[in-house]
Amino acid sequence: MRSMPTTARSPLGSSALGGLLALHAACLDVGLAEQPRPDRLFALGIDRPTYLSVHSATARPAERGATLHVMKYLDPCAPDDPAGDAAL
Repeated sequence: MRSMPTTARSPLGSSALGGLLALHAACLDVGLAEQPRPDRLFALGIDRPTYLSVHSATARPAERGATLHVMKYLDPCAPDDPAGDAAL
């Protein structure tokens, strides 16, 4: 089991939050020529721990197109599985 990093806990001046786990996630950023569904900007998974957000709806990282950010939270108690994480 992974523990909360000391660096993150040190500004708190207390170990009261010592039961927290470090967060690990698999992330993917995708540049799109256009946004396929402009009405859908955000989603959270219900059956899988997944986060999807179109950050270019407010920020403009490029003159045209859209930027899609996908993140999958990883189970801190499960073994690493890069191929499974990429399969989302």
